[in-house]
Amino acid sequence: MIGTSQAVFKDRLTLTPDPLTEDVSEALDLKTLFGADKAEPLARHFGSENIQEFAHDLPGHVFSRLSADNASKIIFSAKHRGDIRIREIESLPAKLALKIENSIWRWDMQKADWSEIVSAYNGIADFKFGLPDFTITIDHTTGFNEWGFSEHARVWIDGVFAFLLHYKGKHVATIGFTFAKGSRILLQQFQMTTSHGNRWLFKIPSSSNCALEYIIDRFAEAFPGHAILIADGADYGMRSMKDYESAINKAKEAIASGSDPEAKNVLAIFVEKKKKLKKDLPRIAGIYRNIGRYTIGQTFEYKSMRHYAIS
Repeated sequence: MIGTSQAVFKDRLTLTPDPLTEDVSEALDLKTLFGADKAEPLARHFGSENIQEFAHDLPGHVFSRLSADNASKIIFSAKHRGDIRIREIESLPAKLALKIENSIWRWDMQKADWSEIVSAYNGIADFKFGLPDFTITIDHTTGFNEWGFSEHARVWIDGVFAFLLHYKGKHVATIGFTFAKGSRILLQQFQMTTSHGNRWLFKIPSSSNCALEYIIDRFAEAFPGHAILIADGADYGMRSMKDYESAINKAKEAIASGSDPEAKNVLAIFVEKKKKLKKDLPRIAGIYRNIGRYTIGQTFEYKSMRHYAIS
């Protein structure tokens, strides 16, 4: 299977007495975290016993030595966490927590509370598809990208995060989503890996023969404190069209300058993608309207794309 096993995130994050404060590592002193033998050299090296002052300068491998909860709290309360280099963090749980915070900032331009990070992280760890022969793994975009190819499986995600759905060990669909401020989940993608042979879909129970309804049920179960918003398929289709056009223009420039020997192949790939997408736009526009017993409610706009609260 591709992606990261949920078992990696088995240790949950915990709330603090005041989960709205930015200082969630107040009780995490150096000696408790690293032991006296390492705490003293660290304090001397950085000139402070307050880990908030130098957390952004800690090597990435340090976070993998800590529990998911402690590592994440240190990162969240770091005074200069904008300088923390996500690619260098070797702790996948700590990286996931940082991605959740950045997801809320990138998509909503607001700072996350620690309580939002805890509920989002624990929901990802607790998510269950709930059917025999089906398995979920986890992935997210590289760096701080808002959408794009995923870091571990290199599949396309229409948001920041993805549950990669496997049937009998084979990746059959990608469920893309993003967290926004106010404990909201943007459900942005339910995409099969192939357009044919998807008989596994008949294994998914639904009151109206709607797989997306079942997926929404699973999100509501794993994230009980979150509001779920469904993407507007037409808006997302047009965004993809613009992405393909940009890739085509870049490939043409590379061909003209001779800077990339693979540019002609890249051009052919994206010309074909654009052609297929143009044909599929009407179908894509209707995908996320078929949500079974759920109903469409208030409209919210993120990144100039519409999302609808569902109930």
